[in-house]
Amino acid sequence: MTTLEAVSNIYDVFPDKPEYVNTVLKDTAEVIKEEARSVFVYNTKSDIHKVIELYHATQKIPRREILRAGFSAIQGLLPNSVNYSLQEKTFEKVPLDVENDNEKLKNYRILEKIGSGGVNTVYFLANEGKSYAVGLKRGGFDSSSEAIRFADYEQKEYEYFARLYKDVEGLVPKENNIVYENYEGKPSVMFVREFVPGSLRDFFSTDENEIVNLAKNNKQFADQFLKFAEVTKNNRDLLQNYGFDLLGINNLAIAGEDENPKIALIETHTILSYDEKNKSAVSRRLDQIQSIADKITSSTAPEI
Repeated sequence: MTTLEAVSNIYDVFPDKPEYVNTVLKDTAEVIKEEARSVFVYNTKSDIHKVIELYHATQKIPRREILRAGFSAIQGLLPNSVNYSLQEKTFEKVPLDVENDNEKLKNYRILEKIGSGGVNTVYFLANEGKSYAVGLKRGGFDSSSEAIRFADYEQKEYEYFARLYKDVEGLVPKENNIVYENYEGKPSVMFVREFVPGSLRDFFSTDENEIVNLAKNNKQFADQFLKFAEVTKNNRDLLQNYGFDLLGINNLAIAGEDENPKIALIETHTILSYDEKNKSAVSRRLDQIQSIADKITSSTAPEI
């Protein structure tokens, strides 16, 4: 059966509802397009095992996951050069200079995809001795004004918290939120952030005793963390009431190796869906920061 015959059959089933059929076909085509873009451009993979797990958990056929698993299988058969070229399309019109938004970064290299969340896909890019973490918002906005409002809000939020922690040296990497026209010609938003070198360990997933020992063996790390904890304590009500995002993995991280560790506040934004459950979770993490600070203070205090 050809595609045209299949479409005709759908219209035969709903002869009095052509608008409904048009909507279904349009929605289906959009889903296929989104999942193809997710796999081939943003490199968000899936496999049949995940589809099976979702089916057993929900007793529903996950249409999007089936499409993503199928596209992932196709992607695995393509040469690396083809996949690399497809992923580079996301950067065709992107202005990537932290110092000057109007200057385009030339001769950049996508070194690897380093993260993917509900909103952004994050890549590690290098150019002429500079390294960046670049987060591209999936999809685009309906209008340039909408994209500008979103980028302006994100930038102001970043700048507010960066100022709050300005006295904590090396804590907040520089970040710009930029409106650009993505490879589909839609207005979109991305962040360009100074790349934090070395390995990242989620602060709240790291054993407290290990953090205390790091502080005992490295005065610079101890001083930086205690200053961070002091500012956090002094602004606790503000951070908790506004929903400062301490919940994401590596949002607050220990960067670098054990010989030269530091605290890095990677995400300086608020939680979008800030409910009572998240508020309680943020409160517990603020308590944890203070508890570790107290232990570090006790362990590094001179003996009398």
